[in-house]
Amino acid sequence: PHEIIKSLGDGDGGEVAELQWKRIVDDLLKKGKMRNCLAVCDVSWSMYGIPMEVSVALGLLVSELSDEPWKGKVITFSEEPQLHVIQGDNLKSKTDFVRD
Repeated sequence: PHEIIKSLGDGDGGEVAELQWKRIVDDLLKKGKMRNCLAVCDVSWSMYGIPMEVSVALGLLVSELSDEPWKGKVITFSEEPQLHVIQGDNLKSKTDFVRD
């Protein structure tokens, strides 16, 4: 999933990444796994680069696969951990929200 997140900056405006992300989410939802999970995303500065991308991608993926009450939520692991309701209407805005 982190490679999809990384490709959001490609020249197509993230359109291909959005489609790939939707496909992964849909395929995993059909399997019915990870419906009662809450991801903890390490977004501290020690995770800069690829580790941060992996953390954000997996956290976002788990949040989209989960049922209520965890759907669309992550806990950020940083200096001040918090439970967040992910904001955004597309993949880029959601990943930006989790990073910030």
